[in-house]
Amino acid sequence: MKHFHKRFTRLTALALSAVLLTAAPLAVQADTVEEIEAKQSALAEKKAELESQIAELESDESTKEAEQALLAEKIDTVRTQISTATDSIDTLNDSITALEESLKNAEAEIEDTMELLKKRLSALYSAGSVSTLEILFNAESLHDFSMRTEMVSSITRRDKMLIEQVSDYMNETAAQREELEKEKTALADEKKLLESSQNELIDLEAENTALLEEIRAEKGEANEALVRTAEEEDALANMMANLIAQMQQQENSQSQPTPTPTPVPEVEPTPTPTPVPEAEPTPTPTPVPDTEYDENGNPLPTPTPTPVPEAKPTPTPTPVPTVKPTPTPTPVPSAPPSYDSSESFQWPLPGYGHSSITQYFGNNGHKGLDIGAPEGTPIVASRSGKVMVANNYDSWGDSWGYYVAIYHDSTYSTLYAHMSSVAAYEGQWVNKGDIIGYVGSTGNSTGNHLHFEVYQNGTRVNPSQFV
Repeated sequence: MKHFHKRFTRLTALALSAVLLTAAPLAVQADTVEEIEAKQSALAEKKAELESQIAELESDESTKEAEQALLAEKIDTVRTQISTATDSIDTLNDSITALEESLKNAEAEIEDTMELLKKRLSALYSAGSVSTLEILFNAESLHDFSMRTEMVSSITRRDKMLIEQVSDYMNETAAQREELEKEKTALADEKKLLESSQNELIDLEAENTALLEEIRAEKGEANEALVRTAEEEDALANMMANLIAQMQQQENSQSQPTPTPTPVPEVEPTPTPTPVPEAEPTPTPTPVPDTEYDENGNPLPTPTPTPVPEAKPTPTPTPVPTVKPTPTPTPVPSAPPSYDSSESFQWPLPGYGHSSITQYFGNNGHKGLDIGAPEGTPIVASRSGKVMVANNYDSWGDSWGYYVAIYHDSTYSTLYAHMSSVAAYEGQWVNKGDIIGYVGSTGNSTGNHLHFEVYQNGTRVNPSQFV
């Protein structure tokens, strides 16, 4: 019951996973690397769960197949034992049949002897009560006496011998028959036990077959779900390729020369016209005051008026032309270091060469190179380029753990996974040989190593052809 509950729970979870993957597939649209990473992380977790279920189912399948083989072997052994017991019983039956036939013959012989005795006794009775002595005394001669004596003795000995032989044979065959009957009974009981064991083994074999079929069905569903997960991963890989294509377009647009803006000619200020000086006004004659007289009637002298100086008009200054400041040109952004398509690739793990490869590209669908090294070993950029992704916050990281992806040019990009820590940041320009992280075992990893991938036009290719 415990195993049934475990299988039922696992089958239910598997069915729900299949329904979710079928009814609600992941959207295949994303605008940023972060969105793709989130979806890849969800898929990687689902894939890891499915792979764990498949591994468990394969283990159960192997166990059940071994049990099935053992049961089949036991059934064959029991069937052989049953066949042997059946043959022994048949042999005993033949022996018993032969004994019964012998007993019948012995009984017939006894009956014949008894009939002969009956006849002799009847003859003696018919002759009267004649004793053995009378038979002997009635002899006519010595030879006749001798013959009569021998006849009486022979009859006595023969009858006695026959009776003893038949009696002994009956006793012997009866004991033998009894022994055979006991042996037959024991074999029959053993045969019944073997047949019962055979039936139990056949029932176990049928139950095991049903469980094996159930396990294989679960395994088939898990594999189908894994295939759907792989399809979703391919879709996300295509989205990553699209992002790489967008970066290629950005690179191409940045590589085109920025046109120098045509300077706008300055507008000369309109000079203010010099004002014409006004004509001096004609002086107005000073009026002569009336003559005044003193107390004697003599006229008083007329005072001479003090002349008022003329007010000359203030000349209007000639305006100085206003000089407009020269407009500051909009600065042209400096281009990032140029992508060098002719630059070669460098081995990403100095000090740990090809002999440290633990998994090659293509093995069991593996899409990169696994290079073993101790934790903390520096990882360097295989080529110069711009850091496209630097995941230093999610230790699972789409099953890659902490990882860095570098865009090298319009053709190539590289990925470095399972780092213990990241030494680069997104958008950073790194040169070939710069340290970008350190070896670890984060994400879906079973030991310290670097997982190294090369993308060519957005598709993962064998890194061995470049390093």
